[in-house]
Amino acid sequence: MEENKEEQEMEVLALKSIYEDEFKILEGDGEEDGIPITKFEIEIASEIIETIRILLRIEYVDEYPSNSPPRYTLEVVSGVSGEQISELREKLDELADELSGGVVAFEFVSLIQEQLDIYAEEENEEIDMLENNNNNNNNDNVEDENILKFDAEKKRKADTLVTREIFLEWRENFENNVIPTLPIENRTPITRNLAISNNNNNSNKLTGRELFDKNAKLFEDKEAT
Repeated sequence: MEENKEEQEMEVLALKSIYEDEFKILEGDGEEDGIPITKFEIEIASEIIETIRILLRIEYVDEYPSNSPPRYTLEVVSGVSGEQISELREKLDELADELSGGVVAFEFVSLIQEQLDIYAEEENEEIDMLENNNNNNNNDNVEDENILKFDAEKKRKADTLVTREIFLEWRENFENNVIPTLPIENRTPITRNLAISNNNNNSNKLTGRELFDKNAKLFEDKEAT
């Protein structure tokens, strides 16, 4: 049970640092008086069409992550159909089964982000097709331009893909570099035990988001070599 609480707390710290303004602690939950965060939501938007958005709400259970996945709900903000929501739920359930026994919230967000971008690409293709059908001039040029745009978008997504390996390395750096900078009074018992005493200047420490971006860039450089 204590190990589950530790995993939950570290996952929340990681998600708060990565998603910042998109991360919201739901009413009635918080860290005051050592009360752990057990329910939160993250707003996820397509990077291609920002109006395609979903709210992912997650509620921890005592058995998570060792014996049970967290409870989750999806709420459409804009631009997502009921059929697409059903598809997302099916994929999330499959992912939870695949990663049984481990933390899954970050993987949930990554999967949703990827699917929203797929829906956005499909929507763009439909728009381009309609435009092409209504324009009989320079059809070849329009098609070539669309192909170039699609290839460029695929390359952009590949360059910014965040894998589980990147996340796990970021989490290790987070524990070693961010937690020690937290004021003692703001640490919970678990993060207090994980803190590493140091005499470094805190101004030289990177934020959680900066560490995450740095790690992603490092992995891109490795893949390029």
